[in-house]
Formats: sequence, C-alpha cells, structure tokens
Amino acid sequence: MSFAFTMARVSPLETARERKTALIVFGMLVILYSFIFILLTLNDYAYLAGNIGLFMLLAVIMRLSGKLELFKKVTLFETADKKDDLDQIE
Repeated sequence: MSFAFTMARVSPLETARERKTALIVFGMLVILYSFIFILLTLNDYAYLAGNIGLFMLLAVIMRLSGKLELFKKVTLFETADKKDDLDQIE
C-alpha cells in the first residue's frame, strides 16, 4: 500500500535528475520490501537471512564510505594553485 503511494508521489517529476533520484528511491524500496517479504515468509531461517542481509548492507556502506575523503584538508592556497593550473590548461 505505501509502495504504491510512494510511486504515485515520485512519478510526476519532470527533470532528468529528479527522475534518476526517483528511480534510485524506487529501486531501494523494491529491494527493501522484497527483503522484508522474504524474511516474513521464512520461518526457520529468518534470523540467519536477516543477519546475512545486514552483513551485506554493512559491506555496501563500508565500500561506499571508503571512497569518500572526509578528512582531507584543503587550504586556500591549494585551491588557488589548482585554479591557476586549470587556467593554464585552457
């Protein structure tokens, strides 16, 4: 029920960027609801499947966060040097 309401809310978006975001949200909701449905249908192995799913989610988050440079310090002079380098290339 909430799935259909969510898709009705995000479907009339007009720009390409908003459509891409809507498709990403749609895909994540499909995966989430499918995973919850599978967990509810499994009686004996629900705990094992839930732990495997959480482990896979943790692996994805670790992979994505490893690509971020959260603590890189950039000084004012470094950005000015990079801008000068870009001006010389053009």
